Amino acid sequence: MITFHVFLFMMIANTCSTVNGNVYFRATNPTNEWWSNTIIYQVYIRSFKDSDNDGIGDLKGIIQKLDHFTDLGIETLWVGPFFKSPMDDMGYDVEDFYMIDPIFGTMDDFKELVFEMNKRNLKLIIDLILNHSSYKCEWFEKSIKQEGKYKDYYMWHNASNQDEVLSNSSITPIPPNNWLSVFGGPAWTWNQQRNQFYFHQFAKEQPDFNLRNSDVKLQLLDVMEFWMFQGVSGFRFDSVNFLYENVSLLDEPFLPGKNNFTEYKGLEHIYTRNQPENIIIVLEWRAFMESFTKNKNISISSLMATEAYSNYNILIQFYGNKTNPGAQVPFNLALVKCKKDEDVVESIDTNIKYWLADLPENTVANWVVRVFK
Repeated sequence: MITFHVFLFMMIANTCSTVNGNVYFRATNPTNEWWSNTIIYQVYIRSFKDSDNDGIGDLKGIIQKLDHFTDLGIETLWVGPFFKSPMDDMGYDVEDFYMIDPIFGTMDDFKELVFEMNKRNLKLIIDLILNHSSYKCEWFEKSIKQEGKYKDYYMWHNASNQDEVLSNSSITPIPPNNWLSVFGGPAWTWNQQRNQFYFHQFAKEQPDFNLRNSDVKLQLLDVMEFWMFQGVSGFRFDSVNFLYENVSLLDEPFLPGKNNFTEYKGLEHIYTRNQPENIIIVLEWRAFMESFTKNKNISISSLMATEAYSNYNILIQFYGNKTNPGAQVPFNLALVKCKKDEDVVESIDTNIKYWLADLPENTVANWVVRVFK
């Protein structure tokens, strides 16, 4: 079974079209913002178009198909991830945030893509994964060695039995708390060279950034600026509900009725998900993007979309407000989360009403639905 996610952006009305099995939507908005009245087509580069017959899609393959997009009336492409990566998580483990992975092409290929898209009045959105990097990232390697500003680039912590471990190498290090990885097992991995645990919300090959470190925040802003300077019109920020963790490092409570507390679903993740700082940094990123477009005299605003599997009362906060705006499109996954064993129609109706009731003024509603094939 293949699962597709379809993203629908809606203000007043919408129209739906199906072309060659791909479903896309155009939204109607009374404002003149380009992103609120555009068709966005997601291109998963690896499987899209292979231009050199090596079995992997690439940037040149996208370039070869640009006329097809314009013929279909598509105006915006969402591409990614394509950064240099060991591919432990299919590119969501970034080794170099400033480099195209060679399997997808070169920076010259990317510049050609932007040039050819501009000729056709197409806009480009890319994925950004700012919660973590690959363990092969130069920043992580320097952090292990505690080099300069990189010392605290990631979330490092002593073992619960740190003194015993340092005095006896045969002692097994005990993690600081019971936090678990989304991918299974402890969220802490011991690094023998540094003699500390590092934290990872996902795989052990994906160490989490320490976003409370001002140097890290500046580094990630530099990444954003780099790609905006290359001609990117917006970003889809990945897994923003995981960006921050509670500084208390307290154990997460067990969920009632669960009997396996070593599985991710056995804990209530009140300290590792949906922290209030997640909202704050998203608003900071939006302000940075707006400042960039203004300083560069770019005539259009940049699009910010966020992905988080959170309840609607959390997601709605990513919009920000009129004086301090956030994401124009915080992906609303409420419809995806509707349970089959419930009254589905009633559940969908309720979720839509809740979202529209709390929607901030002059913002665009959006709906994510799952299509099975």
